[in-house]
Amino acid sequence: MPRDNAAYMRRWLRNRTAERIAAGLCTKCGKRPPLEGVQHCAPCKAERKCIDAQSYARRKTRAAETGRCIGCMKRRAVKGLCPRCRAKTRPYQLARQRRLFEAGLCGKCGEPNPRHPHRTLCAECSAYVSAENRRRATERRASPPKAVAVTPPKGCCRVCGIRLRDGNASGRCSAHRLAPHLSVSTPFDEAEPDDYIPGLDDDDGQLAYLRMSP
Repeated sequence: MPRDNAAYMRRWLRNRTAERIAAGLCTKCGKRPPLEGVQHCAPCKAERKCIDAQSYARRKTRAAETGRCIGCMKRRAVKGLCPRCRAKTRPYQLARQRRLFEAGLCGKCGEPNPRHPHRTLCAECSAYVSAENRRRATERRASPPKAVAVTPPKGCCRVCGIRLRDGNASGRCSAHRLAPHLSVSTPFDEAEPDDYIPGLDDDDGQLAYLRMSP
């Protein structure tokens, strides 16, 4: 079997990792014993942490440029993550915060934190989070009204909202069914939902119907 075969390499790496674990050595370098609770020694762990930080920084930059999720790089993001990836990471974040709190550490930065009842953040992180919340609240108050997703009433035209005749299954009135290129000012405008990027996560291809909130 050729050595460049992907399946062969995966088996070889698994066997090498198992051998080093059995020998009590770091699974990366195979020279030093690993740290307690992990499979890497201190130098390899520091190197891996640096590489992961650089990779995360690159992903964060690309995601910020395209408005995509840092986790999947497919769907539109809200504060860095799409709703699906945020739901996946939430159990881990809660468990990490609880573990750090029980160890007397800050749930955000992991630094030593004086034990205060019902407080999971140190003074510095708490001040930072409060400042960020105030800044975002100020931006929301100063920003124009956002589009609010609504659904056209059942039996109404998806474009203009006029009541359709019985038996009309197209979802459009006669004017917009026969001349869909006409553009008029209507209460319903077709637009892409916030978490939808064409060509990347096109599960159902449906459009959202938006109107400006008062």
